[in-house]
Amino acid sequence: MKINNVLDKIIISSEDIRFEILPTGDIYTILYQNESISMYRANMLEGMLANIYLRLRIGEETYSTKLLGVNSPSRFRIGKKQMLYEGEFQDVRYTVHFKPCGLNWFWKVRLDTEREGVFAEIYYGQDVSLNSPNANEAYVCQYLDHQAKYFNDAYHIQTKQNQGRPFILQQGTLTPNVAYGTDGFDFFGREYKIDNQIKAIKEGKLPSRIYQYEFAYISFQTPKVNLKEPYEALFYASFHPNYFEKGVEWKSVEELKALYDSIPLEEEYALFPKVDTKISFQEIYPYVPFSNSELEEMFPEQLFIEEEAGKKLSWFSSKGTHYVLGEKEIYLERPHGNIITNQGMRPVEVPGIASTNYIFGIFNSHISLGNVQFHRMISRNKTPLNVLKTSGQRLFIKHEGKYKLLALPGVYEMNFNSSAWYYKIDDDIIKIETGVPANETLVRLEFSSKLGKAYDLLLTNEIVMGEAEYLHPLNIKQEGNATLFYFDPSTMAYKHYPDYHYRAEIETDGKYEYSGDEIFFDDGKKRGHPLLCVEIKAASKFAYTIYGLTKVSEKPEAKPLKDIKEEYYDVHYGNAGRFKLEIETHNENYEEIEKFNLLVPWYVHNALIHYAIPHGLEQYGGGAWGTRDVCQGPAELFMTFGRFDLVKRIILKVYERQFIENGDWPQWFMFDAYERIQADSSHGDIIVWPLHLLAYYMLYSGDKEILKEVVPYTSLKTGEKVNPESIYQHVQKQIATIKANLIEGTYLSGYGGGDWDDTLQPVRSELRTTMASSWTVALTIEALETFLFTCDEEEEIKELVKNIKTDYKKYFLKDNVPSGFVQIQGDNIRHIVHPSDEITGIKYRLLSFNRGFISEIFSEEQLASYLDIIDKNLLHPDGVRLMDTTVKYQGGIPKIFVRAETATNFGREIGLLYIHAHIRYLEAMAKIGEAERLFKGLKVINPIRIKDNVANALFRQNNVYFTSSDGKFLTRYQADRDFDKLRTGEVSVKGGWRLYSSGPGIYLKQLLNSFLGIKFLDNELYIDPVLPKSLSGLKLYFHYKNYELKITYEITNETGVEYVIVNSKKIDCNTDLRKYRKSGVIIPDSYLKASNEIFVKM
Repeated sequence: MKINNVLDKIIISSEDIRFEILPTGDIYTILYQNESISMYRANMLEGMLANIYLRLRIGEETYSTKLLGVNSPSRFRIGKKQMLYEGEFQDVRYTVHFKPCGLNWFWKVRLDTEREGVFAEIYYGQDVSLNSPNANEAYVCQYLDHQAKYFNDAYHIQTKQNQGRPFILQQGTLTPNVAYGTDGFDFFGREYKIDNQIKAIKEGKLPSRIYQYEFAYISFQTPKVNLKEPYEALFYASFHPNYFEKGVEWKSVEELKALYDSIPLEEEYALFPKVDTKISFQEIYPYVPFSNSELEEMFPEQLFIEEEAGKKLSWFSSKGTHYVLGEKEIYLERPHGNIITNQGMRPVEVPGIASTNYIFGIFNSHISLGNVQFHRMISRNKTPLNVLKTSGQRLFIKHEGKYKLLALPGVYEMNFNSSAWYYKIDDDIIKIETGVPANETLVRLEFSSKLGKAYDLLLTNEIVMGEAEYLHPLNIKQEGNATLFYFDPSTMAYKHYPDYHYRAEIETDGKYEYSGDEIFFDDGKKRGHPLLCVEIKAASKFAYTIYGLTKVSEKPEAKPLKDIKEEYYDVHYGNAGRFKLEIETHNENYEEIEKFNLLVPWYVHNALIHYAIPHGLEQYGGGAWGTRDVCQGPAELFMTFGRFDLVKRIILKVYERQFIENGDWPQWFMFDAYERIQADSSHGDIIVWPLHLLAYYMLYSGDKEILKEVVPYTSLKTGEKVNPESIYQHVQKQIATIKANLIEGTYLSGYGGGDWDDTLQPVRSELRTTMASSWTVALTIEALETFLFTCDEEEEIKELVKNIKTDYKKYFLKDNVPSGFVQIQGDNIRHIVHPSDEITGIKYRLLSFNRGFISEIFSEEQLASYLDIIDKNLLHPDGVRLMDTTVKYQGGIPKIFVRAETATNFGREIGLLYIHAHIRYLEAMAKIGEAERLFKGLKVINPIRIKDNVANALFRQNNVYFTSSDGKFLTRYQADRDFDKLRTGEVSVKGGWRLYSSGPGIYLKQLLNSFLGIKFLDNELYIDPVLPKSLSGLKLYFHYKNYELKITYEITNETGVEYVIVNSKKIDCNTDLRKYRKSGVIIPDSYLKASNEIFVKM
């Protein structure tokens, strides 16, 4: 069948600004050259995100409407460079006149009526990007700086882009206004997800505050006026492509008025026929909650119930299924979502299929076979509030004679490979469920009615077949009940995987018919939206299966979701080692232990996504491995669960990426047929991570033969694989490069492009070679010493380690405190992030302490004072922050560190509690035997009912890893001023970006290896727990290799093992592997049988 994905557009150009207009009058996009000024593209089904709204008060009633585009009552006319919208609403006549001039544009609104007692106000909203088209919207917004100023009886807002090209956009009114907003959350409101009503218009007010968040939307509100005489409002936008050239001075009202008055009025306009829709994406089925009695009947097992003001919000089942009620979305900025994929404990050469779904009726989106960047079949979610609704896969249900879009359900259910939505429809309950099998590359959607009622339904799929919608021609073929989707030759997918394609099939007890976007329009015409629709008539059930196929002939069996889920559950729990903890119910920690049982399989799910199909809910772009990341999260996950075969594959793949020209690595690289896509440089620590992983792999697995494996290098110039050599020879080249990059006259590695904290990339190029990171240097010591432990004959490395340690103490330790960085220029030594640092004002850096403990470079005498520094300066109720205070934001012009001084949103690394670093703190605490700190630290970052452990935490999704804990600050300035309120708990904290991180993998390593002490040493079981006395009597059930283990801990001393009893045999030979505490005990495989009872005395 033919689905055209080319929209008709009219172009209005004004200097280098291009307005692309749809025949409905919606502005598709606003571009400067090829960069986006607006953020979201419009379409003719739901219009544009930007708009002008009329709000009327007549007597006791309030009415509102859009004035622009397909969802307005307007008639649309267009001239050579101007547009005119005319219409009538509630007896109020209006005109909206659009006039561009140079790099400026104006919207003049005129209202009049003969009706008495009509009060009117106008709302203006404009989404803003000032960045590349198709860039990650949330990320772009984190670098937009909004500033408001009041003059000439109105608020005006300047938005400048701190990252990328130096664009600035000023917006406001040349007539009075009374309020403004800067983010879509302040305009639409979190409640929009429930009622589809715009908060600002419903309540009749904007907050007049700067909110630097992830949904940039500039809005203004005019005064409420009595329309006893005509009223006019004049809005403007003024763009400049270079604020370094222009400066950030405000354009005056007088200048803008003169400019507006100079624009001649066009007299000839072409009238476009009104485009009427018979089905609307903006007409949703209302949110209908279930009663408590209904919930208890439907879901009798409810664990870890989350409540607010006595109202139930969410819970778990004992198998890990997470249930969420729709009303919880009122409390969240980040909507509940779930990424589902085939089981991930497999070589990445085996492609998997993935899909992302969301609570508000996105049943599938971002469906990809293999590479998630280039192989997208269906589009991704666009907004966190479900404002734009054509994206992904959606379902309409005919109710009371009209098709209504299913949005927020009464209950949303998440499993490791599936999600389900429960909607209350009159006396019936409909269930919609989507899922993927463990190994077959298909996504299956099922619809069913509890009462077996027949419904008319409309399933929509926004088709991409490439990177993003509208980029490539669609090649779609119909075969009976099946639809086949092929990549166009212009796509990256076709060029690298020409046989990859998708097949969709429908099964139903009703009748069905395929169509495109024409089904939505009164006139039945196609208008170029890439929608594949299936209208299903009189059906009580249907299934829609999408297959991701690598060959023309193959098609896996599509089993019912019930069977798919059962099979997947068994595989997934096997991947998680059939982990289970038990403790007496009267123990004070009983609930925390039960939380670990629920969390472990979810973090295995999260970690495998990071490994096999790297992307997340917010960070939807991906398909690549970060060199540093893959050497941590995935590798540590697999070593924790004994999958050394997969760790070895990672090591060989990573060493293949070593550059032949300089012995270094790319910051990131793609690992499939797109392997030539890679970074051409890296931060100063990246070169250490492959060696760090290799050394620990040999230590844990005992496999030293890996050094003989032969892999090629990669050419930095061409991306080709060249000159195969053994891993040992690669390591020699690696160490030679480390030595070549030492700061002149020292044994300290140069900072290069940065270290682990990406926000601290240096501004001045000389810092790359004159500054060193204490964290990177300690990491280097740890990697080299661990390699030496497995390859003791390396005298050259021994001497290198000795010299690095000497210089670490010489340069980094000042007044017995490790400096975050040191800059060395001859005899001139400057300590940065240290109590003596007067330039940054930052005294302490967590990473310096973490890696100092882990690498064992600190003396035992230093431990107590360093823990005291952490407690007093870095420890907060929600975890341990990266530094004792913020890098000060000064308008986005960086002086020392790039992102830390340009980001405007106080989140992610900028918010300073990056969970990855907190987990490394837990590793450090295990290293020195601090059991209580370790236990508490594991609890405060467990998202399951997080308020139990973090009193100032806001609600968040309970079953997914959050990369950061972000202070609830509106701006960087507020965060700088009130940062200490995070430590006291006076400021709330919320969850940051989700899932895409090495964090889940390293959390599981700390839980199983460091806390419970289940480790490998030379491929044998090594028991080395760090547990608090309060957990005495704890039992662990775990599959180690092919052995079932039941381990009971008796704790009288929190660190070190006195002895173990394995199947009645006592072992009390401690290893000598720990500098700061008593070590553990090795249990040779010869002591083990199929099922084992182990008693651990601490």
